[in-house]
Amino acid sequence: MSHPMTSSSRPRRTGPFRCAVRGLHRRGHGCDPLPAALVGLTAVTGMLDAISYLGLGRVFIAMMTGNVIFLGLALGKTVGPSGPGPALAIVSFALGIVLAARTARLATRRARQHWFFHAMAVEVALVAAATAMAAFAPLTAAGTRYVVIALLALAMGARCSTVRRLDVPDFPITVGLTGALIALVHDSPLAGSGRARAARRLGVVLAMGVGATAGGFLMTSVGLTWSLLAVVGVLAAITVAVRVHPGGPATTGPNRPAPVSPGSAQRA
Repeated sequence: MSHPMTSSSRPRRTGPFRCAVRGLHRRGHGCDPLPAALVGLTAVTGMLDAISYLGLGRVFIAMMTGNVIFLGLALGKTVGPSGPGPALAIVSFALGIVLAARTARLATRRARQHWFFHAMAVEVALVAAATAMAAFAPLTAAGTRYVVIALLALAMGARCSTVRRLDVPDFPITVGLTGALIALVHDSPLAGSGRARAARRLGVVLAMGVGATAGGFLMTSVGLTWSLLAVVGVLAAITVAVRVHPGGPATTGPNRPAPVSPGSAQRA
C-alpha cells in the first residue's frame, strides 16, 4: 500500500521559496526582483535630489519639475538668478533619455536581465565619475559644479528611459511621485475603488521621502563627496542584487524585452 503522501499528491511549494529554489521569474509568481529594485532606486532618487539641492546649489538632479519652476521664478525675477544649473540639468537629463533609448533599441535581441544590468552599471559609473569630480576638483569653481550636475542628471535621464522600457506595473518612472500618488489615492477605498494595488504605490512614495531624509542627513553630517559615495554604494548593491537574484529580471519572450505600453509612461 502506497504512502498517502506520494510525490504526485504532495503539495507543491509556491511563493518566494519556490522562486528562490527553482529560479522562476515569470510575472505573476511574485519572484521578479525588479519591483523591489525600483523601490530602492526611487529612494536613491530622493537621496540625489536632496544632495544636489543642498550641495550643488538651487538645482534638482532628477525632479525636472522643480528645475522648470526655478527657471520660471528666475525669469520672472521673483527670486535671484539660479545660474545655468537647472537648465543644464534639464538638457543633460534629456540627453540621458536619448542615449539610453537608442542603446536599448540596439539591444532588443538581448534578454532584459542583460541590458538592465548594463544600464545600471552605466549609472553607477556616471555617479562614480561625478563623485570623483566632487572629491578631487574644487567645487568652488563653477565648471566643476556644472560637470557634476551634468553627469548626475545624465545618469537619471538614462535610468528613466530604462525603467520606462522595463514596463513594470506601478513603476512608470523612479523620479516623480505625482503619478504614483494619483494612482494610490484614485484606486483606494476612499475614492470608492476596490482595487488593491496600494503596496507598490505607497512604497514608491515612502521610498522617495526616506531617500530625501537620508540624503539630507548625509549632507549635513559628512558633506557632498561622502554623500555621493554612499549613493554609489547603494546603486552598486542594487545592481549586484538584481544580477545575482535566482530569477533575474523577468522576460516576456525568448530573449526579447517587454514592449512599452502607451499608458505606462506617466509623468511626474
